[in-house]
Amino acid sequence: EDARNLAEFLKPLFEHVKKIAVDLIPYNPHDGAPVDYRRPSKERVQEFQNIVREHSDAEGGNVFVTVRLTRGDEEMSACGR
Repeated sequence: EDARNLAEFLKPLFEHVKKIAVDLIPYNPHDGAPVDYRRPSKERVQEFQNIVREHSDAEGGNVFVTVRLTRGDEEMSACGR
């Protein structure tokens, strides 16, 4: 559902630009985070990526969706670095 919502959010932007780049950054768990927050599996991230890309392409958009490498686990970095 969130992937389709993101694709819908991007649609009006194509009136102003021809290409959009989206970086997906998987969540890095850390001390103090809500208990129900967990890093999604690689398969789930890939599914999200595919849904955004396919939904946007079907609407005539040109969206590049990449997944950032997860880094910073030891430092508990929120951005994945």
